[in-house]
Amino acid sequence: MGVMKMRKCFVVFLCLWLAFACCGICESETGENAPLYIEQHPGVLPYDGVWLADRDDVRLEIDCRADRVEILVFRMTGELEWTSWEYLAEYEEETGTLKSLPDTGMKSRNRGDAEGNILESVYEYSDGAAVFSRNAAGELLWKDEKEDAGAGLTFKGIGAFAGKYLGGNCQINMVWNPHESDYDVDVSIREDESTVREWVMKGTFHPENGTLSAVGLSTRVTLRPDGSVDPEADPDEGEVSAEFSFDRQFRLQARSEMAKLEDISFEHVFVPLWLWSF
Repeated sequence: MGVMKMRKCFVVFLCLWLAFACCGICESETGENAPLYIEQHPGVLPYDGVWLADRDDVRLEIDCRADRVEILVFRMTGELEWTSWEYLAEYEEETGTLKSLPDTGMKSRNRGDAEGNILESVYEYSDGAAVFSRNAAGELLWKDEKEDAGAGLTFKGIGAFAGKYLGGNCQINMVWNPHESDYDVDVSIREDESTVREWVMKGTFHPENGTLSAVGLSTRVTLRPDGSVDPEADPDEGEVSAEFSFDRQFRLQARSEMAKLEDISFEHVFVPLWLWSF
């Protein structure tokens, strides 16, 4: 599937996911300080986040940060057409699996346009059932008990870090790189009106604890009065490393010995299409 095609598809997917998260079966009345499912059932942590199938037209999102587990499977069936499966689920301590709750499995066929508008949604059923498990390699398996739609698919967890984040004097961009199975991480720290510290790193997601560790190089960029870069005043600072995670309100947290970032809560902002490579 081409990059432009996938970018268009992601806009449609984003609208669908926002609708899924804000209405229908995903309505939640929990307050900001209410216990999260992931806190009550820590064994569910490795499931939380975004999963990509070994085919690039299928992705899966598992959200364990409300008072229950919400799951969306998204499969492209045409350039601007897709099928989705939506579930509420619970974590079974005995088996270490996610099992959908009765009468919450919904399947729909959808059609949209290039601007991200959903033009048509037709629900096929609302009595679906599924079990999600992880194999010895940490890959996710989807057992669709209604029509076996997940047969032959394995999913790789990539966390939920892709996007743009702003906090204090710092901006962070993270892009999933499917060819190298890691994240491209760029950090910009504005030290004063004429100095910016730039970190260019590669990030590795750790599903066992939900963190992202990144290593790379740091460069101090000096800006001229007109805003252009002064190439003669930009010495390389050397290697840099950082670790990223999310707090219980899903705000990005960053830690590094190269800069004091621990006190900054980074807010996720709208992700332009060019940031997405899958």
